[in-house]
Amino acid sequence: MPIFAPLADTVGIPRYTIVTAYQFGQYAMLFLAPTGLVMATLQMLNMRYSHWFRFVWPVVVFVLVFGGGMLVTQVSLH
Repeated sequence: MPIFAPLADTVGIPRYTIVTAYQFGQYAMLFLAPTGLVMATLQMLNMRYSHWFRFVWPVVVFVLVFGGGMLVTQVSLH
């Protein structure tokens, strides 16, 4: 996280905007990453990862599109 403030200053956008971009990207990828909790839950439910991926893909797309819209709004209001 300490690198984001100088990066935002170099690019010329507010610091909170680059942190928001990081958070949207991180939370979108947390749906897809096969972490131990996701894999254990899928195993308990006898569900394949490919089925989980097909189920969660629209949610990830929504988060990325919504996050992109929010970032465009934040940058344009600055």
